[in-house]
Order: sequence, then C-alpha cells, then structure tokens
Amino acid sequence: MQKAGLLIRISWGKYLIAAATLACVSAHAQDSREAVQQRLTSLYKLTHTTGDETDILSAGTILVLKKDNLIMVPLANPTALPNTFKEGKISQNKLLNGFDHIPGVPKPRKFVATEKMWVTQIEVKNDAVVFDLLSDPFEDVRYKGLLRFPFAKGTVPQMDVMEQTIAEVFDRETLGGKQAPPVPAPSSPRGSIKAPPPIPPPPPPSDAAPTATQKIAVGQTPDQVTAILGQPQRIVNAGAKQIYIYPNMKVIFVGNKVSDVQ
Repeated sequence: MQKAGLLIRISWGKYLIAAATLACVSAHAQDSREAVQQRLTSLYKLTHTTGDETDILSAGTILVLKKDNLIMVPLANPTALPNTFKEGKISQNKLLNGFDHIPGVPKPRKFVATEKMWVTQIEVKNDAVVFDLLSDPFEDVRYKGLLRFPFAKGTVPQMDVMEQTIAEVFDRETLGGKQAPPVPAPSSPRGSIKAPPPIPPPPPPSDAAPTATQKIAVGQTPDQVTAILGQPQRIVNAGAKQIYIYPNMKVIFVGNKVSDVQ
C-alpha cells in the first residue's frame, strides 16, 4: 500500500514538472513572437488612418511591391482577401467569387510589381506573419488586403529568415521616394531574441519648399504628382476635392486632376 502511494506521488510530481515546463516554453514563444513583431514594425513603420481608413493621419513606410498577383479589395468590402507568399509566389487562400459579386462595390484589383502601398498593421500569429495593406486611391477607390508570410505552426519564426522573406516581396521607401536604410538587427545571444532599441524620431521638415514644386502643373493626375514629389504626409478628402499635403505645400485635385497648388 505504501509503495502504491509512493508511485502516485512520483507520477503527480512528474506531471507538475511537465506542466510547468510547457508553460515556460509557451511563455517564451509568446515573448519571442512579440520581439519579432517589434523588430518588423521598426523596419516597416506603420501608417495610421482614420477609423474607416479613407484618410491617412500619419504616413509610415512606403512599400514597393516586387512580386505580381497581390489582390486587394475596395474598402467598401467588409472583409479583406487573404494573400499568401510561399515558394516565391503570391497566391490567394480563397476563391474570388464572393468578392466579385457584391452589388455596388467595385471589383478587386490585382497589384503588380513596382506599385506602392502602405502597411497599417503587422501581426505575428501562430503560423504566419500578417501584413495589413492599404493603397492610395485609384479613381477615388482605396483598396485593402492581407498578405501572409507563413511559418511552421506553433513555432517562432527566425528573425533573419523572416526579414529576408519579406524583402523578397517589398522594398521600403520613405516619404520623398528615397530608399529606406537598413535597420541593423539587434545583437543577442544564440537562441534568444531581444526587442530592438527605439528608433529616434525623424528630423523636422525643412522650411524650404520642395524644388519639385516647379514641375507640378494644373491638370496632372495624382500618380504624376506622387511620381514627382513622392507620397504625401497626409491626404484629405473634402467632398469633390482631394488635398495632398506636403511640407509647406498643398496640391489640390478636383476630378482627379490638379486644380491648384498652394
């Protein structure tokens, strides 16, 4: 009887040790995924929008697409179409049928290499890193989408491998069209991941107006303006007007054409 009681105590003790070990591993994995997410948001600064995503409040990193076949849907669509990058290609997880036949909503748009967009959220989930994407208006329609970078379920993605994978799909630009400099990876012991140090704020904009203002002319389209000046710091939709706000300059569009520069 005493021997049986001893075996029960030993078995219970092993169970408690195993449970504690599993809890520690799970907590470490969660912390590591959070560190990966912090690292990625330091590389790809998020763009902040109004609640309905129709206007940009503060612009982040501009993503330049390097692959074809990224499909995004209009903001009026209640859900974003998931895209997945795997084996060097972007593909869709779901059929487009449900997204193509919503009354009164424009059809999804296929984005191809060299087109630009914003990232509004980055999440490191249980099996994928997910980018929430938002486009500039195309004929007064903004598009949204999700792009998943999968990894083995329940694991933590290797920081350098995930960075290289995402870099296969996107180049990074800052406002003004300049390539964003690489952010050095945080030094850490082998097998551990530390959050990167905070990035210092950018310098205040120069008081001088951009020299490219001489190239802006009445009648130009938003695409022509952004090709000259880069992405604006803010876009304001005011009824029939759309205003692109740059440092010390505003470009006003009416009917998708430049009507005034202030």
